[in-house]
Amino acid sequence: MSRFGYVYIFILSCVVACGPKKKFTTFEKPWVLGIVARQEVRLLREPILYPLASKDEEKNLLAYLGDYGKETAIAVGTVDTTDRNDVTTPFIQVKCPPSIACKDGIGYVEDRFIQEHRAVLIPTEGEPAFKATHAWVYGSHDLPAEISEEFILSHLDSLGEERGLRQARDIQAILHLLEKKAIPDPRLKSLIKRWPSMTGFAVAFEPQSEREPKVDAATSKPDSEIQPASSETEPLPQVKVPAGLASKVRERIETYQKAVVVGFPMRDITWPGLAKRFSEIVSTPYVAEQILAECLADGTFSASGTDYSFVSRSAQTGVSRAKWTLETRPLEGVFLTEELFDAKGEATGKNENIPVLAVTAATAEKGLTFVIQTESRLIKLTPDRLPKYLADGGPGRFIQDIPADYKEVLSSSESYAQRIIKIALKHGTGGYDAHSGRMRYQLPIENNQQFLRALEIFRNHPNVESETDYKGKLTGMEYGCGDGEPPEYQWYKPNLPELRLIVITRWNEQGQQRVSSEEAVCFQEKDAVEIVFDPSAVASAEPDVEMNWWLAEPSSTSICRLLNRSVR
Repeated sequence: MSRFGYVYIFILSCVVACGPKKKFTTFEKPWVLGIVARQEVRLLREPILYPLASKDEEKNLLAYLGDYGKETAIAVGTVDTTDRNDVTTPFIQVKCPPSIACKDGIGYVEDRFIQEHRAVLIPTEGEPAFKATHAWVYGSHDLPAEISEEFILSHLDSLGEERGLRQARDIQAILHLLEKKAIPDPRLKSLIKRWPSMTGFAVAFEPQSEREPKVDAATSKPDSEIQPASSETEPLPQVKVPAGLASKVRERIETYQKAVVVGFPMRDITWPGLAKRFSEIVSTPYVAEQILAECLADGTFSASGTDYSFVSRSAQTGVSRAKWTLETRPLEGVFLTEELFDAKGEATGKNENIPVLAVTAATAEKGLTFVIQTESRLIKLTPDRLPKYLADGGPGRFIQDIPADYKEVLSSSESYAQRIIKIALKHGTGGYDAHSGRMRYQLPIENNQQFLRALEIFRNHPNVESETDYKGKLTGMEYGCGDGEPPEYQWYKPNLPELRLIVITRWNEQGQQRVSSEEAVCFQEKDAVEIVFDPSAVASAEPDVEMNWWLAEPSSTSICRLLNRSVR
């Protein structure tokens, strides 16, 4: 997904008088504009670059397009707008939905919304299949006649790591079922409840011993005597699945799962909190087991529920012991291998393919205790030596090693995004948000000291130049204006605890030099800055971080809205 620069990479449009050049290219066939993620996509009156002054923005905004199917637009071509500096910004020209009063029935959508996976373009002849796939992914009980690969992949990419992984697992399972293959793993039996059209496969998920016998009214026989033992003989609707979709969904699963597992130790800064996060993550198949596998890789544990003590790679002497490894077989289950050793460290036997029914975690004196549930026993693993995987996490060394002085963090040689993450973890309030699957922190601006911290965060951005501690310029601008000079961006702090931004635009109008200036207070005391990132961003060399500046008194100008940007 493409990313814009942080708060201070300001992309200010030309005023209406400085209209850019436009080039229109008609599509050979119209396309349907489908909204993928449940986010707002702006429908504009004219292809004019954002942001505008608030009054011009209101005039140019026709409507917000929401979830697909509620406001459907037909894309008919692209409009490339080119400014004086030969910078081209594309828009999509669309036929507006009937409920929206567009001039001549035409509106415009910024192409970046398509690039950011908030929307997709599909051929008009593919619209019914697209609608069906959309309903299917969002929880309908019906299977479409044809599945749109582009929609599914774009939708998954818009969800983030954990939600994307959960839905990708569901889609992988349904595609598997469409091939008339049974899924014995009970972790996925919730699919049957969500998809009544798949009920012919229920027996594949539920062991006969766990099912309540149902009596057939016509024959008075238990349904176990009527239903086939294998679901592979049950008929399914004929669904056209794109070739290669299953492999692409599997690639997404591998990417998402790696990110979720890598980021798990950062989900809380206490061991009880991390144990709670573990209980939440169990609902995403195979992630809890993979987290345990990471811990088994280099941790040392004592075991109860068995006659053997446990080691991972390090050897113990003088005692009998065992070593366990976990193997995940997607859609089939998770299996335990138990290797037994005598007191001399010589192998005495191996038990393989032991089905793992569940993995849970609780707080230990130091770290986490894990419980593996098999068909015959519970195996409790208590850490003797904390795995590096957890030791480097939030309750371990990572946050403890962050300097207490935010100025020391800001002066480090790390990337700006990495420094902002550390300040959020050390000084922010908040944490892991289970709803979005992201880390959310707020840095309040309630007094002069906190205001100065926010000002330093601003001043340290690579695109901010400081002439003094309290005034400077913004660099990295890309857009000019008609026949005039590129806009000039300035910032300063007056005697009051507030940051002001100024944009100065110069252009020629009928041979006369025109100048416009706009200024606004963009943060001050009683405001706050929100910092949002994925848990895995902590381990990334180039993390994506969103910063949202919450104003107690929202500005009436669009300048300050530009503070809500992403930084990488």
